[in-house]
Amino acid sequence: AANFNLPVISSDVGDSRDVMDKYLIGEIARNNDPISMSKRILGFIENKKYLSYKKSGKFKQFVKDYSLDNSAALFLNKIC
Repeated sequence: AANFNLPVISSDVGDSRDVMDKYLIGEIARNNDPISMSKRILGFIENKKYLSYKKSGKFKQFVKDYSLDNSAALFLNKIC
């Protein structure tokens, strides 16, 4: 979604909370909770909340930082 400048709704796994806070690209739903996920999705639709993320989100920076090249380089630096 972020690749297309669309807000992201993610489960609370890994570093997704940090990513959402840093890049302002979306929101977190409780992990393994389909009700929480559906409420987030409906909130985006009903309240047009996605518009605020479209305006303030750092989508291009996120896509650049998490590109395959950058991710591979980071991984290689960690293991070498």
